[in-house]
Amino acid sequence: MILKNNKAIRLTVFLGIALIVNIALLESAPRILNPVQNPNTQSASINEGVILFSGRQYREAIVRFLEALNESVMSNERAIGHLYLAASYFEVGEIEKCRANLKKLFDISRENKMDEYHFSLGFLSEYSRVFDQIKSIQIIAAKSVEEVPVALGEKPHSLDDLGRESTFPWLLVGGIAFVVFIAAALFLKKKSTTSAPSKLEVTPTSFSFPSAGGTSSIGVSNTGGGTMSWTASILSGDWFSISPLSGKNNGTITINCNPNAETSSRSGLIRVTANGATGSPMDITVDQGPAVVSSPILSVSPASLSLSSSSGTSQISVTNGGGGNLNWTVAVQGAPAWVSVSPSSGTNAGTVNVTYSANSGSVRTATIRFSATGVQGSPADVQVSQAASTEPYLAVSPASLSFSATLSTQSFSVVNTGGGTLTWTAAVQGGATWISINPSSGTGNNSVSVTGSANSGASRSGTVRVTAGAAQGSPKDVTITQASGTVPTPILTVTPTSFSFTKTGGTQTLNISNTGGGTLSWTAAVTSGASWLSLSTASGTGNATVTVICGATTIGSSRTGTINITASGAQGSPINIAVTQEGTPILSVSPSSLDFTISGGTKTFNITNTGTGVLSWTVSVQNNPSWVSYTPISGTGNGTVTVVVAQNSGLSRGVAIVVSAAGALPNTQYVQVNQPGSGLSISRLYNAGMSNKTIKGR
Repeated sequence: MILKNNKAIRLTVFLGIALIVNIALLESAPRILNPVQNPNTQSASINEGVILFSGRQYREAIVRFLEALNESVMSNERAIGHLYLAASYFEVGEIEKCRANLKKLFDISRENKMDEYHFSLGFLSEYSRVFDQIKSIQIIAAKSVEEVPVALGEKPHSLDDLGRESTFPWLLVGGIAFVVFIAAALFLKKKSTTSAPSKLEVTPTSFSFPSAGGTSSIGVSNTGGGTMSWTASILSGDWFSISPLSGKNNGTITINCNPNAETSSRSGLIRVTANGATGSPMDITVDQGPAVVSSPILSVSPASLSLSSSSGTSQISVTNGGGGNLNWTVAVQGAPAWVSVSPSSGTNAGTVNVTYSANSGSVRTATIRFSATGVQGSPADVQVSQAASTEPYLAVSPASLSFSATLSTQSFSVVNTGGGTLTWTAAVQGGATWISINPSSGTGNNSVSVTGSANSGASRSGTVRVTAGAAQGSPKDVTITQASGTVPTPILTVTPTSFSFTKTGGTQTLNISNTGGGTLSWTAAVTSGASWLSLSTASGTGNATVTVICGATTIGSSRTGTINITASGAQGSPINIAVTQEGTPILSVSPSSLDFTISGGTKTFNITNTGTGVLSWTVSVQNNPSWVSYTPISGTGNGTVTVVVAQNSGLSRGVAIVVSAAGALPNTQYVQVNQPGSGLSISRLYNAGMSNKTIKGR
């Protein structure tokens, strides 16, 4: 029962039997150390190169062979397969196939450096070389070895022909038994072998990606036995992917991580699961750093533009060479009319169009400046150069000449700022005979002299015109002016020409100037209103300022005064300046009293400004009695106040309404409000000597 149920014990028994049988066979061959060659088989190839070991060597070889099989072959499925095939082919007489499988077994041992195994296979290899000479072998169920027919070479021999002391048949039978038993034992061991459990391992167990992302890999391995099937999944994190999602035994999982545009770091989790395997599941953490936000950098390209003389459009590229947002503006320095840019501002990358008009003159330049406040690379200038025109272009410089009253000569230049040849003429316009020029014509660049004769009269002007046929810029005029030859006359001018003051008075400024020539000498005086009007300065030369001082008024009506400015010999002299001051407002009320009946009622009184200026007033009632009311309570200028008195059921009564006007003359007026009562007044009762009695109304 134990042998039946325990494959390991059965394997041990079979191996022992194989060992005992082979040792017994060898012990029964007393002549193995000195084999006798049968004279009848001298030519047989079986005796050529056959190495026969001693009984002790054979036993040792078998033991080492079994140990090698136990330690090396049994752990190698290929070796087991070839050994099993070799035994099978030997059993049916397929010697070539048996030898081929033994050779493969030999090669496997050499690849795995199994020394003892190598030795044992060398031993068996000699036997296969002997068996190579046997044409056919048939193993039958016989009771004795004599019943095994053997054919050697071309001539069959009986057992007696080989010599009774020959060991070959015993070795043959022993080898067959050895191979058969070993093959059976190996087959049973292979069937009884139980593989170790699978063990899941992953490496590494954590990853850290930069903000730019990237690719990395996870190694999955089965460090145990058997076949391990595994799956991989992402438990958290949608910013990376993995591939493949499943596999068997050893494998590699690739992680593709996307760039992180956020300013915070992030983490994810990958799980690898292998059902039934030790160590399953295994989790791998995936971390990624935050985006690195750098400062913007202004960059423009190209750094210069070379434009043709014709009109057109070019472009400049703006880029942000750093991080963050780049807000930029662009403008043409000096704003020349011939070149413009669009758009004038932008954010981060952009394209600026440069539009330019045709150049009819010489080479011209401009600077386009890009600016970004507080940004590296700002400002960035692009130099613009436009080629000169290929056609002639007429230019003169200067465009005007100014002469004194005496005879004198000056000059201006005629210049071709374009291309080609410029042919020109010059002439005085408008019959100005006091102007002469030299030369009056020429080719290319030249200088023209202008002479102005002496002037004994008023100032004068003229024009010299330069013409250059069909050249661009033609014609060009040069303006000639000459000063007067007479003594200049000063002209008196004053500002302002009148003054207006309020009732409180104050100061204002008078400006005196010479708008003519020569020297202006002037005097200033108050010719009326001197009691309330004065000046800070009474005389002077040339341009000056004079302070006008006005006192406050206490009269109701306005008043006027006069300031006189005189400059002897000057045009416009003398000049009188009117000064006006408003009067004081006068407060007046009418009527000054209001009499009501017992039943009360409504009445009005008027407020009037009998003076000048602005009258601002307010209305109030002493002690604010509840039986009288009024409206409005304030006003400006003339106005009417409505007074309402309630019915009186008691003694007679009265109150004063106060009208106030700050700055007015007078500043307070009163309106008396009276209302009789239903009985005698207190004073009348006392006068009648009836202080202890009540007298009812009449």
